[in-house]
Order: sequence, then C-alpha cells, then structure tokens
Amino acid sequence: AFYDGELTLTDIELSEEISDIVNRDLELPQIFVVNGYSKLCLMEKPAYTLEIGVSQKSCKNGEPSGDTFEHFNDGQGNEYIIISDGMGSGKMAAIDSLMTSSLLVRLLKAGIGFSAAVKLINSSMLVKSNNESFATLDIACINLYTGRLDLLKLGAAATFIRANGSVNCIEA
Repeated sequence: AFYDGELTLTDIELSEEISDIVNRDLELPQIFVVNGYSKLCLMEKPAYTLEIGVSQKSCKNGEPSGDTFEHFNDGQGNEYIIISDGMGSGKMAAIDSLMTSSLLVRLLKAGIGFSAAVKLINSSMLVKSNNESFATLDIACINLYTGRLDLLKLGAAATFIRANGSVNCIEA
C-alpha cells in the first residue's frame, strides 16, 4: 500500500489495527521511502521460532577446526542452517569449509536453489587449486510458517532429529 503523508498511529497501533482486520498476527510494519513515496510492508508473524546455539573447539594441537557453521533468514519465512566440515584439520580444512559454506550462503541468498548451488560449489572446489580438497555440507531449510524441514546432506555424518518423542537418523 502506498500513501502520501505521515502515519498518525504508532507502528504498534497500526500493526494491531490491521491484525484485527485481517485476523492474523502481524509483525511490526516496515516503511520504505522511495522517490518521495512511502511503501508500508506488513508480514504475518511466523508460527515457529528457532533458538540456535553453536559451540566449536579447536584441535588438540591448537590448530583451527575445519568446521564452519552459518545461518540466515531469507526474509520469506525460511531459516537456513549450514554446517560444513573441511576434511582433516588445520588451516586448509578451515579454509575449505569456510569457502564452501560462504559460497553456499551467497548463492542461496541470491535465490539459487539447493541443487544448482551445490553444482556450482563442486565446480569451484575442483578449480580452486591442484591439491585435492573436500568439505562436507549439511543444509537445513526450516519454513517458520509451516514447520517443514528440508535437508540436504553431502558427504556429512548422520543427522539425528528428535520429533514427537522419537529420534530419527538421516544419513547422506
């Protein structure tokens, strides 16, 4: 919705008024101003929220871990969680996993799908150097509106998911 002028209601009051009208819980509105016009953007509150915690340890000899963890929300209700493990330990393993996960995040944020992003990453890993280097990928996409979980595993160890009182093992 576009409007000329200033809001007379506070953001909270506006969100509550429109929430009542559409019978949905809405986030606080965002207002974007472009070329003198203001655009009001209202999004429904997701049904689910995530708590994410990470702990990482270095190798016994103090070298960096080859593990990388990243997560982001795409602004459309999907939370992405990415874990990459560079094979071996030390700086090279850390570089491989960081490069793999960082490239994947950039591709996903650009709107490229899982399978195309993975193919691009595989190609880039092959041409980056003459030395063999490998990194595993665990990718989870959780839709915060529906609760749907999509997993993609590439060479990674088994994932265990606890749901409804039982534990499920998912392997690559």
